[in-house]
Amino acid sequence: GFFDDLFCFFLGCDTEAEEESQEQTEEQANSGFIDRLYCETIGLGCDTEEEEEGGQEEATCQSVSPVSDFDLNQFISAKWYVQEQQKVTFQLLQPVENYCVTAEYTEFDDPSFWGYTIRVDNMSKDAAGDDLNAVFGAKIEGSPIVGELTVAPLFIPDAGGVPHLVVVYNEAEGYALISAGAPDTPSQNGGCTVSNLYGGGLWIYTRDWQRDDTLVQKVIGFAQDLGYDTSVLTTVDQDQAFCGWQ
Repeated sequence: GFFDDLFCFFLGCDTEAEEESQEQTEEQANSGFIDRLYCETIGLGCDTEEEEEGGQEEATCQSVSPVSDFDLNQFISAKWYVQEQQKVTFQLLQPVENYCVTAEYTEFDDPSFWGYTIRVDNMSKDAAGDDLNAVFGAKIEGSPIVGELTVAPLFIPDAGGVPHLVVVYNEAEGYALISAGAPDTPSQNGGCTVSNLYGGGLWIYTRDWQRDDTLVQKVIGFAQDLGYDTSVLTTVDQDQAFCGWQ
C-alpha cells in the first residue's frame, strides 16, 4: 500500500525476501490448484483436513463380518431369488436387467483350473424377455463355517475376484444379505457403500420367487443396522408370468 511504499522509500526494503515470499505464495497456489484438479477429476490428492474444518469429523464405516455359523451345503441347496440388488459396473453397460434375477450355486465334482469349487449361475432377463445370464466361479475363503466366498468369472484367476460376504442368513425364514466386500465408502445418503473392481455389490436373496415386502424390509433394516447405504438397492421384478416361475 501507500504507507508500505513510503516506508520502503525512506528506509529501504528487502526485495529479495519479498520476491522469495512471492515465489513461495505462487508455488502454494499452483500446488493447491493441481491438488484440487486431481481431487475433482480422479479423486486423488483430496485434502480431508479442509473437509473437517469447523469441528466436523470424517465419516467412518462400521466393521462388518460374515456369518460365523455358515452351512455351505444348506446355502447352496436351492435357488435364490434376488429381490433387491445394487447394479454393478458391468450391468450399467448392459440393457436393464432387473427382471427375474436368480443365483444358483452348484458344487463342482473337482476344483476348476483356477481352484474354484463352486459354480455360480446368475440368471436374469431384460425388458424384452431376453436372457442375460452369466457364469462365475466361487470358493470358500478361510474357515468353511464362515460365510465368505471369493467370486470371479470362471476363466480368470481368483486374484481377479471379489469377496462375497454372507452377512445375514436365515434358512428357516428364507433370506440372505450378500455384500461384495465390507462397506468402506461413506455415502452422502448416510451409511456406507462397497468399493471394488466391479463397482460394489449388495443383494437381498429370498428362497421364494414371490416377493414378501415385510421380509424384504426386514432384511433392508438389517443392512441399515450394519451401516449400509440401502438407497443403492433397486427392486427386481419377479413377475410369475414374465419369468415363468411355477
